[in-house]
Amino acid sequence: EGHVLRMKALYVNNPSNATGTVLSEESVKEIVRFAKEKGMLILADETYQENVYFETNPFTSVRKAMYSLPSDFHDVELLSIHSAARGFVGEPGKRGGYMHITNFTPEAQAQTIKMCSVLLCPNLTGQVAIDFQCHRPAPGSPSYPTYAAELAAKHAAYSARGTKLVAALRALQGVTVADFVAGAFVLPKVALPEGAVAKAKERGVEADFLYCESLLAKTGVLVGPGSDCGMDGGKGYFRMFALMEEKKLEAAIAAIAKHHGEFLAEYA
Repeated sequence: EGHVLRMKALYVNNPSNATGTVLSEESVKEIVRFAKEKGMLILADETYQENVYFETNPFTSVRKAMYSLPSDFHDVELLSIHSAARGFVGEPGKRGGYMHITNFTPEAQAQTIKMCSVLLCPNLTGQVAIDFQCHRPAPGSPSYPTYAAELAAKHAAYSARGTKLVAALRALQGVTVADFVAGAFVLPKVALPEGAVAKAKERGVEADFLYCESLLAKTGVLVGPGSDCGMDGGKGYFRMFALMEEKKLEAAIAAIAKHHGEFLAEYA
């Protein structure tokens, strides 16, 4: 009481992890307008920008949206983030990423670079992954046809896997989940039985954790409870990777379906 909250930065994750939603161009522009009005820095995590599977949901970067607005908005401070560990390149073991700084003062830019310089340098494979991400085969180059074909095949496969997983989850009793349109994860919601909620309270854990723990113990399928992301544990959300190999995906779907029925029966 008596203190005034002064927000300095606004974090934007687009496309979203883990909901897979993509902000419309107008929504991104509204974020820029808000940041301008409040004098806030925008931290734009755009690592899944290439994992957009339908033309009806195009990705718009914060930087593009900012410069499409009148010049009054072109001075908003922005730090855009990309990575080879996520997104289309999707190599979690290759720890490489980069950021693009816009409208930082020379002093702020120097401090940012200083902060980064005291960290350990990415390993060689991480640096190679970033070089590939930033310097891809261009149209007309000998390797471009192969690259373009692989890119299209990956997008088609990722879209099919995510759509298949969503359909399987929706077939389960009491489970709802948004369409898979972008990113690499789905965030289904399970209508947890009262018995499960009571058991979780008795153990002193979140109800969504109880569901995820049971799934892991009985099937070996690992998902993350929504409460780990700050969501209400009683709502029954869990986060699941959607782009695994086809055989693994089919096995996971079968295991989840079997466990789900058993879990509901156990806590009915």
